Amino acid sequence: MSIPCPSVVVRRACYAGGMRALALLCLLLAVPAMAKDRYVGTITGAGTSVTNLTTAAPFTLGSGAHSIQCSADALVLAGESTVSASTGVAVSAGQLYTVWLSSGDTIAVLLTGTCRVYTYLAPPSGR
Repeated sequence: MSIPCPSVVVRRACYAGGMRALALLCLLLAVPAMAKDRYVGTITGAGTSVTNLTTAAPFTLGSGAHSIQCSADALVLAGESTVSASTGVAVSAGQLYTVWLSSGDTIAVLLTGTCRVYTYLAPPSGR
């Protein structure tokens, strides 16, 4: 059973390999223009304040936008070396939380669990 093609442009795509080929082509053309997040490291907490520099496997962060996603509810504070219940932003488990950092800043978290940290990669200019 074939699916009728509604227009000349789409009809050509249907004849060239079907709607799946057209959808794949659109996806491949759109992906390079989208912004992406690149995994940087994991902050592991055991109920005390810890940063990306004091975690079990330390890592550095550059300036710009960074996203953090934790396995458990956490308190997060960007640009500081410690976080407490009175200073941190409450972030729910699984929530993607974005912060802006200057060069040399850290992300401090307070939780029992892990937080994955991502760096925001902007799309290339001109797209």
